[in-house]
Amino acid sequence: MPKLAMAVAATVVLAAILVFALTRRRRGRGVVLAGDGACTVAAVGEAQHLAAFEELFGKRNTKGFDIATKVRLEYAPKERAIAIFSDDRRLGFLGESDAAALAPVLGKLWRQGKTVQCNARVRGGYDDGHGAATDFQLKLDIAKK
Repeated sequence: MPKLAMAVAATVVLAAILVFALTRRRRGRGVVLAGDGACTVAAVGEAQHLAAFEELFGKRNTKGFDIATKVRLEYAPKERAIAIFSDDRRLGFLGESDAAALAPVLGKLWRQGKTVQCNARVRGGYDDGHGAATDFQLKLDIAKK
């Protein structure tokens, strides 16, 4: 193998190791935001992530869902928004006003290399098989001050 190809391959391997190490370190230092149990902060954009909801929580069904879960908040630079994830699957975003209110706190935590999580509830997901159906709804348990 030519020297240039070996150098490129070594660089790619080192970059992959560095990305893995940084990602792993960041996820290992988490902060769970305090909530009051009410789950009043509504996510937006859940309908665009139906496949993720169904993969994580199950297909829509005749009983629907009311599931407690934990989600991760991350800055999404492409969308200039705060994205909501569960098990590395995007579920939606914080609404504009909630994102603006939380941005200073979240930004400080992210700059410290911390992963930010909060409790949440997944509701909806009802489908009777005859045309009556509801989307999944995601509400976060973040205390508003």
